[in-house]
Amino acid sequence: MRKTILITLLLSMTFSGFSQQQGGELSLNISGFSEETGQQVYPVFYEELYGASSVAIDYQNPLKIYGITYKNIFSNNSGIRLGLSYGARQENHTRPSYDYTNTEYKMHQYRFIAGYEWRKSIGEESYFSFGLDLTYDRQKHELDSEYLSSDYRQTGEEELIADGFGVNPFIGINYKLTKKITLAAEAALVIKELSGENTGDYAYYDKQYSSNSWSNIFKEDVEYEYTLLNPLNNISISYSF
Repeated sequence: MRKTILITLLLSMTFSGFSQQQGGELSLNISGFSEETGQQVYPVFYEELYGASSVAIDYQNPLKIYGITYKNIFSNNSGIRLGLSYGARQENHTRPSYDYTNTEYKMHQYRFIAGYEWRKSIGEESYFSFGLDLTYDRQKHELDSEYLSSDYRQTGEEELIADGFGVNPFIGINYKLTKKITLAAEAALVIKELSGENTGDYAYYDKQYSSNSWSNIFKEDVEYEYTLLNPLNNISISYSF
């Protein structure tokens, strides 16, 4: 992870634009900005299209994230960024055939963000913003599955609880539409590493489904990481008053 963070810090210095490879985030932020204090608070909604965990599931639906962000920009055109968010994802996969399979998956995520932002003017109405966010995620994954054939029936339950840290270098461009309204777009590289405990209980039934042939209860420590390249990480409209 330390090597990953070092590489990310280097990338954050040269990050200028990429094509989308693994996922994307999109949000609409409406905020109030105080010219006297430099403080900014706005709600956030965005989607992470891809993710990873040790739970075997083919993701089709995005992780929908809702949160709030706070900024305090100082007189030297730099400042802190703080954020809290909650995300949820749900999948239901059914394959009706001679062998019937049904899988239900739920995910819940809580995220805290702390970062630093710099701003560089590129004209009277525009400026660049760039910096680095550090994130802490806590995730809960739940998986219920059933497999039915002519010979046997299998049911299973898994629960994974994991947490970990990530680094998000970002760069953005901001344009003042009017004296009080600013339009901004932001790109980011998201790198995360999480660890936790996965527990499961699988039961196997005989041909008549009348008795439990045997079961498997397990508990294991897991680690996983993933990277999201988001050229359109955030679109925001802020209002100054």
